[in-house]
Amino acid sequence: MNATLSLVPQDVISIINNEPRTTSLKVAEVFGKLHKNVMQKIESLDCSPEFASANFSANVENQAVGTSRRDMKYYEMTKDGFMFLVMGFTGKKAAQIKEAYINAFNWMAAQLFGRPVAAKTTTDARTPLRAAVSMLVGKRSLMYPDAYALVHQRFGVEHIDQLAPEQIGQAVEYVHRLVLEGEVLPAEKKGAYHFPKETAAPHDFERRAFINVNMTPDVLLDSRNRAPELELIEALERDGHDVAGAKIRILALRDAAAWQVKLLAMMEDVRWRLGHQADRIRQCTDQRGMNVVFDKKPTKKMVAAAQGALPLGSA
Repeated sequence: MNATLSLVPQDVISIINNEPRTTSLKVAEVFGKLHKNVMQKIESLDCSPEFASANFSANVENQAVGTSRRDMKYYEMTKDGFMFLVMGFTGKKAAQIKEAYINAFNWMAAQLFGRPVAAKTTTDARTPLRAAVSMLVGKRSLMYPDAYALVHQRFGVEHIDQLAPEQIGQAVEYVHRLVLEGEVLPAEKKGAYHFPKETAAPHDFERRAFINVNMTPDVLLDSRNRAPELELIEALERDGHDVAGAKIRILALRDAAAWQVKLLAMMEDVRWRLGHQADRIRQCTDQRGMNVVFDKKPTKKMVAAAQGALPLGSA
């Protein structure tokens, strides 16, 4: 028997519209896949429109990308949608993850539907939690709905009055940890998007003094030089960003630069050939002039005739 892999249900499953759901982001994270690949898998599933509509819903999340922010699409899915999606994920590790994920779904469903709802806590019992949330709002400059949403998400509830009595203390401890550690949201993985101007410098150039005057097409295409524009595209793709449009344009510009290099080389070849022909013509002209030989000394009559004083045939 393989060792059982366990997942914390609240880490991968959330209660959305009174139903346990996970997201394509969580699936990508847990299975170690690129999010864009999971998205493509979902959008290419061979299921009926009715099944897709009932078990998958598209959403948008605003995420930080470098110094700016962008909207990123993701999918929420039910347990049925999850199982349909991961049927194609094979291998021993994938099987363990699927089992753990299904157990997490079942656990969350049991909390929600499988037993009578536990008696709600009293207002007084929830007072320490409200005080902790107020501290979090003040220390971390959050809005109250956002602060409570962190608690809801962590414990899989829609309101703090749904917390069991034993969960109140856990929730207070969780909020205090957020206050002390400053870790309000899961830390986002920062992409390696650091490409200062020195990365564009030619391999044989003094990088500290580099300016843009040397970026000719042949320098851009020299395989010995870095191509930070392509490195950036690859880094963004690895982090799950869809940059196909930018990639197409960048590659097209590089192709255009390559054609310019070829055209300049052809023009240089034509210039050399024309120059070579001009030199040959000039050399032939000089030789013909040099081949005119005056082997007789001109007589007085020839000189006079040349000057028009006498007819050339007179005696």
